[in-house]
Amino acid sequence: MRVGLYLATLDETPPAESSVYTEPERRYCLRRRNPHPHLAGRYAAKRAACLALGLGGEEAVGDVEVAREPGQAPTLRLHGEARKKTLAGAKSHVSISHSGDYAVALVVIE
Repeated sequence: MRVGLYLATLDETPPAESSVYTEPERRYCLRRRNPHPHLAGRYAAKRAACLALGLGGEEAVGDVEVAREPGQAPTLRLHGEARKKTLAGAKSHVSISHSGDYAVALVVIE
C-alpha cells in the first residue's frame, strides 16, 4: 500500500488553462461558481498521487487525471509515467477537501 498526502494553496495552483489539467477536469471545475478551490483540489490530488507513486517533478502531475462521475467519489486515471509505476489491477482511492485558501488530498494506492 502506498499513500500520498498534499496540501495545496490557491496561490500555487496552476490556472485552468495549464497543461496540468485534462479537458474533463477543466470542464468540471469551470462549471463551478468558484472554480479555484476545485482546481486546487484536483492539483492536490495529482501531487498526492505522484507522491504515492514515487514520482517527482511537475511534469508527472499531468499524467494523473482526477475523474468524477455525478454522485460518485472522485477516482484516478493514470497515464504515461504514472501508469508505468502502478501494478496491474492496483486500486486507488482519493479524498479531496478544500476550505478557504487551501485544498488537501489523500491518495491511497493498494
